[in-house]
Amino acid sequence: IRRPPRSTPKPSSAASDVYKRQVVDTPGQVELFAFREASSHLVHVLGQGRACLIFLFDPLLSSTPSGFVSQMLLSSIVHFRLGLPTANFLSKSDLLEPETLEKILEWGDNLDILEAALYEESANQSGFDGGGQRAEFAIGQLRMMQHAAIQPGLIPLSSEMEEGQADVLSFAQNIFGGMSDAKDGFAGDIEHERQ
Repeated sequence: IRRPPRSTPKPSSAASDVYKRQVVDTPGQVELFAFREASSHLVHVLGQGRACLIFLFDPLLSSTPSGFVSQMLLSSIVHFRLGLPTANFLSKSDLLEPETLEKILEWGDNLDILEAALYEESANQSGFDGGGQRAEFAIGQLRMMQHAAIQPGLIPLSSEMEEGQADVLSFAQNIFGGMSDAKDGFAGDIEHERQ
């Protein structure tokens, strides 16, 4: 959590809103954050009703059906573990070919298409030991998610293409309300801040 230095004078009431919204990034190994008591402590400190999660799907892992399901499961586990509103974003979506990106987003929108892709992946891996079993496990997990009405609703996110930042802001606005005057992080805002 980024806090103002102790020597900083107390901000005016208008400027104090800056410190009411904080982004805590836990880059890399999510299991080190989500499955340690520190995560529950952080949620407690922030306040259960004052925090939400943005789960980032890795673009390369997402390009296979079983990799995509693995990330769906991890997102669901983190959501369950911390009990916070969660939105799924496909990070660095600009690294993917347009056809691959479209396929991944389709999996996020239609779990039946993802299930068909898992069956196809299983058929292609039948020569490998356990390939079919792995896909069958993923299909079982997918069916469980369908039964529980878990839909990933994946949103592409790219700082290079300036895509998805407004969706992150919209998610926060939907959860916490207000923030209509908040900057959305687009290049124009960043350039204005540098001046």
